[in-house]
Amino acid sequence: MADYANTCVRRIRGDLRRGGSPEHAQGVQRFFKEEVRAHGWRTADLRRFARRTSREIRARNGLATLVEVADRLFASDILEEKILAVWCTT
Repeated sequence: MADYANTCVRRIRGDLRRGGSPEHAQGVQRFFKEEVRAHGWRTADLRRFARRTSREIRARNGLATLVEVADRLFASDILEEKILAVWCTT
């Protein structure tokens, strides 16, 4: 289970890096007092990605793996990874 969770986290992080917009990531900064690391995803796109990803993980390996993946993503300091972790578990 841990191997599959590691694979999922690596794949998700890669997808998040590739799918973001540097311009949008810079625009996100205006909502925060301190610097925030972000990939620049739009909310609707991130929500769709979270829904698809959580369904895939849960169907393949169950809720325990989904929670493990979400826990690892939430520990990150990148905004979209934290948001994705929360949305995957709701």
